[in-house]
Amino acid sequence: VSKLDIEFSRDCDSLTSVKLSEGIKEIWTSIFARCKKLTSLEYTGTMAQFNAIKGAAKVWVENTLPEITCSDGIIQRPVFIINEGTLLYCDKNRNAADIEIPSGVIKVGKSAFEGIETLKSVKMCSGLKEIDYKAFSKCTSLETVGIAEGLENIGVCAFAGCTALRSIALPATLKLIT
Repeated sequence: VSKLDIEFSRDCDSLTSVKLSEGIKEIWTSIFARCKKLTSLEYTGTMAQFNAIKGAAKVWVENTLPEITCSDGIIQRPVFIINEGTLLYCDKNRNAADIEIPSGVIKVGKSAFEGIETLKSVKMCSGLKEIDYKAFSKCTSLETVGIAEGLENIGVCAFAGCTALRSIALPATLKLIT
């Protein structure tokens, strides 16, 4: 098997462990999304080989997998899941209060921070171009958002339900709010 796609294991409520061979070349979309009992992922190759798999970052999305065991060590669950410049996900289990979007991120993806009730402030990086649909929705403690010049688009409901948010300074580069 060289490619794993969405039909492989999405929504597998009973799945607790997975072993992947080093022959995997691509992981398509969030293959372990909503696999709530997944606690063990073993990869027979090295950490560098795993990180080189196209779409490897997507294994962390919408599950509670704590780590990946590789032949030469352990990859810990990241705070952010970033793929090709898009911040796909922020680990909701870290109880983050203040977040700074890392440099190199050009888009905050759909629902990336949705429902993180402990989040109080966000500082966007200077290269950020887009905040997608519901990116920060339901972040009920979010008070301040620092948006750098360069942002061009803010998606539908990006800050919906952010009841503590009082104001946002929109940059002159902003072209579209949908």
